[in-house]
Amino acid sequence: MESGAARAAKRTAPRATARRATSTTLAGEVTSLVFAQISGQITTAAEAEGLVAPSLRSPPRVAGVHRTIRQRRDGTAVVAVARRGRSLPAVAADIIDGVVVANALDAHAASRARDAMWRSIAVEVAAAATDAA
Repeated sequence: MESGAARAAKRTAPRATARRATSTTLAGEVTSLVFAQISGQITTAAEAEGLVAPSLRSPPRVAGVHRTIRQRRDGTAVVAVARRGRSLPAVAADIIDGVVVANALDAHAASRARDAMWRSIAVEVAAAATDAA
């Protein structure tokens, strides 16, 4: 019969399959936690540039596509991005392009906005590149 201390140790011991919550990817794909984090950072950067941040979700309702953009009747947009089986830079690029398209930016404004949004997630993208290597 096990003692109470032995049972408690089993309950609190980390499992071998546990993943770090701060990990950028899990088996090569962006986790939902990281998707939420970078989405928030990108939309904050977009709003700082005077843009309207669209709603972001994952996955798209249309099977087999990486990104969809839906315009609502009230004028707001919903950008849906696939994250499963995709790298962080690929997911981030789709989010950023979705923000650009949702705001109907001209080439100059789009370039400036993209730069600001990429800068907002530079640390996460660099960490993902390090994890992949």
